[in-house]
Amino acid sequence: MKNTIAFLFAFLVTSSIFMQAQTIVSVNPDSGTKCERLTITVTGENTNFWQSTNFVVLKQDGHEIRALNNTVLHPDTIEGEFIFSYDDPTGVYDVIVDHWLWGGVADSGAFYLSPVVNPPFLVQTSPGIAHIGDTVTMEIIGENTHFDDDDISNNIYFKSEIQNGFSPFSTIVINSSRIQCQCYINVYQTPGQYGLQLHNELDGSLFLENTLTLLPDSNPSEIVSVVPDKGYQGAELSIVVTGRNTLFQQGTSTMFLSMFGYAPIQPDNQTVLNDTVIQGDFTFNYSQSMGLYDVVVIENYLSYITKEDGFQLLSGGNAPYLHSIDPQNVNQGTAVKFLIKAVNSHFEPLGNMPAITLINGYEELYCHYISVIDTVTLEANFVFSYANPLGLYDLVVTAPLDGTLRMENSVELHESSSTPAIVLVNPDSAMQGQTLSISVTGRDIVF
Repeated sequence: MKNTIAFLFAFLVTSSIFMQAQTIVSVNPDSGTKCERLTITVTGENTNFWQSTNFVVLKQDGHEIRALNNTVLHPDTIEGEFIFSYDDPTGVYDVIVDHWLWGGVADSGAFYLSPVVNPPFLVQTSPGIAHIGDTVTMEIIGENTHFDDDDISNNIYFKSEIQNGFSPFSTIVINSSRIQCQCYINVYQTPGQYGLQLHNELDGSLFLENTLTLLPDSNPSEIVSVVPDKGYQGAELSIVVTGRNTLFQQGTSTMFLSMFGYAPIQPDNQTVLNDTVIQGDFTFNYSQSMGLYDVVVIENYLSYITKEDGFQLLSGGNAPYLHSIDPQNVNQGTAVKFLIKAVNSHFEPLGNMPAITLINGYEELYCHYISVIDTVTLEANFVFSYANPLGLYDLVVTAPLDGTLRMENSVELHESSSTPAIVLVNPDSAMQGQTLSISVTGRDIVF
């Protein structure tokens, strides 16, 4: 009973506080100007701004300006630090102190935002001309701007109407009206006119149309030689690519060979010798198509340098193929050693060690052990479980120099004539606290 009375008393006290009218009695100052910082003090009545989180908001129709920082000075007093952007509409704003618990309190039309006398604008950028592929130091000049104001982020973007533009990779603010920035103009940019878009918290979004003319690359990166420019299927080859106006040592550069419609041929290893020379060590197999390949170097993740038809892959002679496998019929629950014969292959344990797989639809069985007898002969150990699907399996042999060799329907897996079982466990009992060796004997089980 006492607990119930105490609860009702607390409820009545709390309810009486919330039932009193909560109002804003003053906003100081009650006006401000665009492009300025301003601390606004809001005083309320019957409020408790210390309860939980409160924040000051200015609202005008659908537009909202929130304080960057809020400080509660007294249960009835809170300060909000504002930044007014040039993009914020002028006119009358409602002042609201939002509270997550009781929804907040508002004073309609309590604040007025005036226009700025001298609005910010962009004057020019320098230089006004640049080339694709250049790294350029640009100077941006504004007037009545606030580039160097504390805690201001200047976001810069050179915009083209034709395609995506570019942003600087570093920015130095000189003073309130000058910025220096460095831009790398990659080879994928389109020549033409570019405008400048700059945004910060005080100046808002500023635009300067057609401020930069982008010209084609004056010193384009190019591949001048590929040595050797021919290779053969079934062979290993080191290819040296020499460029002009390249920067292979800056960052990470990679090379590959490309033929339209086919997967690119990647090197096994590559070495950047200097800014203009890169070497790739390739292994060519018979599964790769003969013909002309483009030689491509990706320079520091940024640009592709291509020498069209720069390399030719020639036939290595008679292509290797699989000739036979023995045995061809196997049973579930058995371990089998296969003898595999190929023709024109180059099997060897070190430089051309094959991988062997048996495939039935989505089922792939991998070899437990492979022995290279000679360049055309392999022994392969497989274990067939009772869970493996019955039916015909394709034999697939893959080797770095020979490529992928396939013999369809080469092995048939049959159902076992007997069922695996455990026939003896010896001993078949034990005592607690006893150390014991147990022997298990099975029938038709490959342990």
